[in-house]
Amino acid sequence: MKKIIVAASGKRMGKTLLITHLIEQFKKNRKSVAAIKVKRMNKGGIDIVRAPGREDSDTYRYKQAGARSVVYVKFSKEEELTDFLDSEVSGLTNITIWESNSICSLLTSNILVYLTDRSEGAKNPELERMADIVCDAPLSVEDAERTAGTIAGLLGSGTFTLGGKYWISKEDHPLFGEGIFNLLRTIEETGSIHSASQKTGIPYKRAWTLIDTTEQKLGAKLLISTRGGVSGGGSTLTPLACRLLDAFEIAAGLFRKFKHGLEI
Repeated sequence: MKKIIVAASGKRMGKTLLITHLIEQFKKNRKSVAAIKVKRMNKGGIDIVRAPGREDSDTYRYKQAGARSVVYVKFSKEEELTDFLDSEVSGLTNITIWESNSICSLLTSNILVYLTDRSEGAKNPELERMADIVCDAPLSVEDAERTAGTIAGLLGSGTFTLGGKYWISKEDHPLFGEGIFNLLRTIEETGSIHSASQKTGIPYKRAWTLIDTTEQKLGAKLLISTRGGVSGGGSTLTPLACRLLDAFEIAAGLFRKFKHGLEI
């Protein structure tokens, strides 16, 4: 189970806004979320409410955003909170999001977020140095959405992916990439370089250059072309071209699978 703590230097910094966007982001990626709001009181012992609360409450908004469970905890002494943590942490959800400054010294999180306006009298300013993510506050809706996407991506929920191009090389020299792959597959479908050129958007002269250059590097033919006649002429792929196409397709599939959902 992944744990996120959202803390702030004061009130109205955007904690609730950020957490609702986080819940929505994780729900979109089919992750179940528990949202726990923790508030320190001057006295009164510990009070635990395992329900959404009234319609204008933070926990109600978390439930509406898609949290599987919400909890509101009021406490006055740290040892009360320690007992609650011992009983509360479980594997019932993929993600637990804590809205609290107090919990930072008691709970090891995967991501600690600190929202700050850097004003005099800011609460827990030391958290700015400890936090994994620091945001200028108060957050706008757009800020909250972007930050939520970043946090979700850090935990492998799909917003960060590995980018790049891939190709088959021969003796460490690029030989066969997406351009020639698409061209040859289309020639295979249409039986014509001219038709493939039109469908792929590769200029006819450029298409011939691509094929010729690759054949020279291979020392073997990729196409067998026949001139017009009774059958109308055309181009067919050699067995070598078919094998290269199949190998490239397999490699491309592995690359796409590897690059999806990068966890940083």
